[in-house]
Amino acid sequence: MTLIKVAKPRLPSLVDDMFRSYFDEPVHSTKDTWRPAMDAFETDTGYEISFSMPGFKKEQIHVSLNNKTLTIKGVHDEETVRKGGYLYREIAFGTFERSLYLPENVDAEKVNANYSEGILNISISKMKEALPREIDVKVK
Repeated sequence: MTLIKVAKPRLPSLVDDMFRSYFDEPVHSTKDTWRPAMDAFETDTGYEISFSMPGFKKEQIHVSLNNKTLTIKGVHDEETVRKGGYLYREIAFGTFERSLYLPENVDAEKVNANYSEGILNISISKMKEALPREIDVKVK
């Protein structure tokens, strides 16, 4: 008898696909620059988006929201080039701009951005109408 390993099919939900589509492709990202790594997470009450941006100062980070488009811009100044040249260099410097479409259910008045220990965290609340709620079933 031959055993055949069968992978269980993954059936992503429509909500997962819809959420993923908002964050997979940037609306705009300048081509000749670098862009920080990003994680996006949905909670019951909103969205949490984090960017890896070590070595930035507050003045070098700009976050804006316009018509459901979240834009993060930054300038990371290049450190003084070391004498003798580099053997290997991966640390990125320069400017970047990254824009993301946000879902329709975000509350543009409830957006917070915090930068700590090299991570920019952006919290965006969902509109109250979009929050899950229990519906009481009445018997007549």
